[in-house]
Amino acid sequence: MKAVAVKERADLQDWFEAVGEGRGLKTLVLEVHREDLAAADAVEALATLFPDQQAHPTEDDSLQLLVGDEEFAVDSLDSRFWSFHTPDASGSAREILDRAVSSSRHLDRMWLSWEHLSNIQSDAPFREKLIKDSMFITIGDTFHGHESFVGDVVGRYRRLIEGVEGNALRWELSESGVRPLGKPIFIEFERPFPDRGHLYQDMFSCRMPFRLWAAASPDRASVPDGEVISAEAVDLHVGQRLTIEMGDDWVRVYVREGNCGNTVARLIANLQMYASAPLRLADPGLQETLDQTLSYSTAPQGALALA
Repeated sequence: MKAVAVKERADLQDWFEAVGEGRGLKTLVLEVHREDLAAADAVEALATLFPDQQAHPTEDDSLQLLVGDEEFAVDSLDSRFWSFHTPDASGSAREILDRAVSSSRHLDRMWLSWEHLSNIQSDAPFREKLIKDSMFITIGDTFHGHESFVGDVVGRYRRLIEGVEGNALRWELSESGVRPLGKPIFIEFERPFPDRGHLYQDMFSCRMPFRLWAAASPDRASVPDGEVISAEAVDLHVGQRLTIEMGDDWVRVYVREGNCGNTVARLIANLQMYASAPLRLADPGLQETLDQTLSYSTAPQGALALA
């Protein structure tokens, strides 16, 4: 079934069934920042973000179609996290979204940490697959079950990035004057980074996956143990400045008011890959957003299943 057959939200179940269990429906979630596109509706925003694709409305204002090399039904009901549903089995759908992310400061992936990937429990048959770069693949029985699972994972992720943004450094006016609010995000790893000089260069090279830039990268051999490296960085996702300090086994991020919390989630996920080590966040509330387990032990069989 072609994506253009989707006219309203109820049609997604028919599309889901038409894809067939042999292929499985794919859902990719992107974090969307639309400050410069605030006056545009979702169709106009999609047309701007994906100039090589054609954006079409449906009878549901929060459901759009994106048609071109591949076909997507785009759910924009959550104004910050858009779900791109597609039957694509070739991998080109991922390439289309990755290309849009790398060329736009309005888009970013969901960057799931090890904890967010592992803290999912279910006694149901394993029918839903979640990949670390926020691709959900399902061969379950209902679109509603798939949609509910995606929404639960996104909701937990949202609590992390909004918690980061709640810690942003800022000033508050009061009757007695001005007082500072917020605190740095302190991330501590179980063991030291293998090569901090190399890591610094990778982190601030402007390239994926870190998407950060900073000047004057230190030479790999010039970073002695115990020395703190500090960088005034620019997050290329939203073009905003932030300060990052790095020790032998820790990173401290000074998030300013207006910064995007997705920057810290991206940093956490990719530092885990580099260091191959568990981490802890010094703020108990933020750590709780990593530790929270999604449990589906009472879910109907086949409705919310994991792999």
